[in-house]
Amino acid sequence: MRIAAKELRYAGDGCASLYEAAAAEDWLHALAQLQDTLGELNDLAVLDARLRDAAPAGHGSAAARVRALATAAARELREPLRRHWRHWRAQPPFWPAAD
Repeated sequence: MRIAAKELRYAGDGCASLYEAAAAEDWLHALAQLQDTLGELNDLAVLDARLRDAAPAGHGSAAARVRALATAAARELREPLRRHWRHWRAQPPFWPAAD
């Protein structure tokens, strides 16, 4: 989903100048917020996976503590993710509908 949001944002940036500026800016800003939150969640997931793989079984108390912090941080991002998703979905497309 993060990659899809990134690709959609690049596509939107590429054609935004063809349409009404304020609508395009609102849509792209909302998508950027969503993309940033998805990026943070991805970073936490990668951190968790790397720590899990790096810490030998039974010898990862520091890694386990950091993983617990990463899990808590990911939980904290649930509401911002929902909010950014809803905000972006509420933005009307800045391009005209196809006939």
